[in-house]
Amino acid sequence: MVSVQLVEAAIQFGVTELVQRETGLVGVLLLSLAAVGIRARRTALTGSAAAMFFFVVLMAQA
Repeated sequence: MVSVQLVEAAIQFGVTELVQRETGLVGVLLLSLAAVGIRARRTALTGSAAAMFFFVVLMAQA
């Protein structure tokens, strides 16, 4: 149980670092909102946060 939580925390930390490096604070906030929407089972929050996150990622690549 503890090892699963440690692996999950390490993955979340790694993803957050990658997102912050590429998109900055806005990308991290949008990714966090999407994660909160998934855990809260709010499809509107999850969908809008995910759409905005992908928009930010696409704009960062330009």
